[in-house]
Amino acid sequence: MNRRISFLVVVLAVAGILTVHGAFSQVTIQPTRKAINLPGKDATDLSLFEKFNPIYKSYFTTKNLPAREFIGAGSLLRGGHFELQAIAVKR
Repeated sequence: MNRRISFLVVVLAVAGILTVHGAFSQVTIQPTRKAINLPGKDATDLSLFEKFNPIYKSYFTTKNLPAREFIGAGSLLRGGHFELQAIAVKR
């Protein structure tokens, strides 16, 4: 019985070491940002971000704001100047 327990302890220790080693050996790929300019189209306009950001911050009471994506655009329907995509959860 002691051999079985010893064998089990050794197997679990080896499995734990391999798991920890595998977790730290994974390569983290950093996303690269790239501006895409289409031929014949104006470059995206981000000049409104400085006006937008304080208004966005006023809706939240925590310092950690929900993730969002601000996309400047030349002209959208109904006079829009930018797109915003966000996910927020009210607690």
